Amino acid sequence: MRGSALQDLARKSIEPVNTLLALELGAFHSNSSNSHEAFTIFDKLDSLLEADLAARRVSSLREGLQHAIDKKKNNKQLVLGQRVPPIKLSILQGNEITLDDILQKSKYVLVEFWASWCDLCVSRFSDLKQVHTRYKDDGFEIVGISIDSTIEEWESSSEEHELPWTNLGEIEGWDGSIVKDYGVSSIPHRYLVDSNGCVLKKDVTAYELKEYLASQIENVTN
Repeated sequence: MRGSALQDLARKSIEPVNTLLALELGAFHSNSSNSHEAFTIFDKLDSLLEADLAARRVSSLREGLQHAIDKKKNNKQLVLGQRVPPIKLSILQGNEITLDDILQKSKYVLVEFWASWCDLCVSRFSDLKQVHTRYKDDGFEIVGISIDSTIEEWESSSEEHELPWTNLGEIEGWDGSIVKDYGVSSIPHRYLVDSNGCVLKKDVTAYELKEYLASQIENVTN
């Protein structure tokens, strides 16, 4: 009801500031079936509001909605068998690493998006560490990607939890380009990929990961 009322206000108000406020309060979002309507309203506001106000507030709304829509689309497209987008990010020490660098040395790679403030992410590190320890010598690696907003948050949490795997950072919160490419709108967000970077499992739990690696690695070994 709230969303419907805000959309009506955004569409029908004769006061452009009221329209802007309705949009800022969430009249349209990426999950709205009619989210495309917002872009027509953005264009209208650009012509009605002072240029400075439109540049500061309308542009950010437009970019934010488009970013969220792109993430949703990319998440749907990254299905089993699909090759994941490239990654090139820095570790805490500053050296850049690409996902291809890791794939060349690994049979299986878990790409996990996390953040220091994500209690659920942190609570699952222990289980992931057990899987990593068990299978790291068999060609399994984890690539953790922090989406913290500051390097200090990323560094502090990494040191506190002693992350043993490849630890990269896209320190742009939800606005990073790789976050968008991988369709990340909630965390933890995970993709298990093969040596070619093709998706084997999506949003896999530590238990499911262990079961899968056991079936692939231990059965072959035996």
